[in-house]
Order: sequence, then structure tokens, then C-alpha cells
Amino acid sequence: MDSQQLRALGFMTWQAFHPDHKRQLASCLPSCFGVYVIRRGTTVQRGRGMSDILYIGCATYATGLRGRISQYFSPGPTQSTNKRILALVRNSPDYYISWVETETKGQAKSLEQDLLDRYIADHGERPPENLRG
Repeated sequence: MDSQQLRALGFMTWQAFHPDHKRQLASCLPSCFGVYVIRRGTTVQRGRGMSDILYIGCATYATGLRGRISQYFSPGPTQSTNKRILALVRNSPDYYISWVETETKGQAKSLEQDLLDRYIADHGERPPENLRG
């Protein structure tokens, strides 16, 4: 699975994902539940095949996608995933993010798990920054 295959699921527009673009990004993010995918501009070798997908996540709190994605640019002391991803994107303009909105928290969690399962089926491993599990 790569970002081109995600188009069929509604991941149509990719925005620059870099601290220099955080205000522009925040202005277009919705405050609703949803799933987001972070990708790099080039594909890399995976366990099986190639992919440009770095991370698959979901937004299930009241602040929605806007709140969840904004956390990457101001991670708290216990947010290790946010810190890792910020360290990656801070040094490169080659990362992008796309999202799809869902009506409920349950739909967001289900879609996130479906995407992770699909990625694992295709590549034999989780996306590089989805380290848990």
C-alpha cells in the first residue's frame, strides 16, 4: 500500500507537513474525527515491496483532526511518537499529510485499523513510525 492506493479511500489532497507550514495546515484541518496518513515524497524499501507511507493515525478526541495533527508541532513530554515524527519532518521538506473525516470515533478507529492491516498484509510489517503492536 502506498499513497496512490489511498486515493480510492478519499486521501486526495496532500499538504506539506513541516513546522514552517503549521499555520497553513491548521487553517485547513477540520475539528472532527478522522484518520490521517503521513508520507514521504519518495518511496522506500519495506519488508515486502516499496511504500511512501510513514505513519497512519486517527483523531478521536473532541479537538478532532486539527487538534491531533497540531500536537506534532508542540509535543508534550510524554508524546514520544510526536517527538520522533517532529524530529524527522523538521529537517526535511519532503513529508506530506492527508486525512479523511469520519462521523464517529468508532469509524476513525476502525478505518485506522483497516489501513494498518492492509499495510501489514502488503509489506509484512507496520509503517516505520507505527512502532507499537
